Amino acid sequence: MECRIKLLGFVLDTESMTIDVPEGRRAKFRARADDVWKRRARVPVRTIRQLAGQIMSMQLAFGLVCRLRSRYLLHAVKDAAQRHGYSGFTALGSYLHATLRGFRPCCGCYC
Repeated sequence: MECRIKLLGFVLDTESMTIDVPEGRRAKFRARADDVWKRRARVPVRTIRQLAGQIMSMQLAFGLVCRLRSRYLLHAVKDAAQRHGYSGFTALGSYLHATLRGFRPCCGCYC
């Protein structure tokens, strides 16, 4: 008897006792990650913060790797956060590719 329910943005499977992220959230993450990657030379700070928030929100399903994978993104916008100025832009380096690639197995990311 399989029992999978969607609760609070996660899929709970009581047979295998696992927590997963629904495909809708995965697609939203992939779209945002694609957007950040394409615009990496000049990315809005707000978009980077939104991507980092999506990564952190998946921590229940994927564990502490989410905290580690979002550190570079949060560091890139640290100055803007201290100024409370989220309307600016910043550039992201090559480390972003490695950061996003860490989510390929769980989210099917492009990288």
